[in-house]
Amino acid sequence: MLSRPADLSALVTLSQSKPEEFFVDDTLHVLVSKLLNCRNEQVSDKDTKLDVLAILANLSGSGDARAKEEVRTALQGVSEWFDDYLAGEQGDGLEQEPELHKSMLLLLARAWNYKLKTEDLLELTRGDRGLALDSVVGVLEDGRTYATELVQSRKPGEGAVAQWEHELICRQHEKPLVLQLCRLVRGFTHPASYFAGDGNPSSSKNRRHSRGTNGGNRQDLALFSVDEFSAEMDSLLEITLRSRVIEKLSVALDACLFCTQYGQEACPGMDEDGTAKETGLVQTRWGLQPGPTRTRIPTKTYHVV
Repeated sequence: MLSRPADLSALVTLSQSKPEEFFVDDTLHVLVSKLLNCRNEQVSDKDTKLDVLAILANLSGSGDARAKEEVRTALQGVSEWFDDYLAGEQGDGLEQEPELHKSMLLLLARAWNYKLKTEDLLELTRGDRGLALDSVVGVLEDGRTYATELVQSRKPGEGAVAQWEHELICRQHEKPLVLQLCRLVRGFTHPASYFAGDGNPSSSKNRRHSRGTNGGNRQDLALFSVDEFSAEMDSLLEITLRSRVIEKLSVALDACLFCTQYGQEACPGMDEDGTAKETGLVQTRWGLQPGPTRTRIPTKTYHVV
């Protein structure tokens, strides 16, 4: 954390291998208050904030109920400034992935036991349904999380020095997360995602009331709302077709539900040049899943005398 901006890649890896280290003193509070809420880009830039969210997401996914509670408590300290900073990502359009929203979605899903509703997601994106759908599809498309770890590739010997290299560690998304993402996509087919209980558009701030001919009160949709709803549907359909969300849902569910039938051949293996290490299937609390894979990053090599 002495670098500027702060580089937390080592802590991201530590949050996966030794999550208990983060529940000492007020570590989570410091991460949120000093880095996530930090306005100074020289201290905490977007990559730093993404690392903080990744750490919190990893801790929430560790399976420890106490860890989830600690993370939820830490999230209470997120400032209004960061909420506005997050909302600023909405202006990016289709030029780049909504990385901050994807990270927040991953974090919230794990911290709240994979029970998010589409309405919760829309609250996160301030009613921007296109951004919400893009975020879900993005996490679904990624399919895994990444971290780097410094490992010893060669031991010291007579006339030789020890060699250390960075390895990229890939971990496939857990089954409950994949199912959570599927439920969020399904939520975009529900009327509640578009209309409030009174029949008006759920994102509309202005309610128009009129009295019906039968003397009772009724809610009257504004004339422009039909065209607005049609435009919204066209926009979501464009995202659905562009991102091939149905295909990605099928692939994710296939890998999630039927990996154990395929065996290790369905899991990433070692290349002929030895850059990736096969870990096969591992037993998790959600059943058998592909284990993490490790890929060397040859551009980052350290020699120790």
